Amino acid sequence: MKKEQKGAGDAYGRYAGLGFQFVASMGVLGLGGYWLDGKLGTYPLLLIVGIFLGAAGGFYSLLQAVPSGATSKRQPPSGGGSQDT
Repeated sequence: MKKEQKGAGDAYGRYAGLGFQFVASMGVLGLGGYWLDGKLGTYPLLLIVGIFLGAAGGFYSLLQAVPSGATSKRQPPSGGGSQDT
């Protein structure tokens, strides 16, 4: 396998794992909320809270795991000035 292909495969695996982590955190906290709703009789309040907390936690972990260089800032093209005619 070529070096570029191996690096791309590693990146795909890493980001697939991050996606799984995001979904799993929503699922686990959603199921926890569902279970607590059954015990407390508050259905569906804690289920919804659990899903939102799971999504927030998963999104936070995504932001922590993605390198800061992954988002590129576009620079305006140099050498022109304005194009007013």
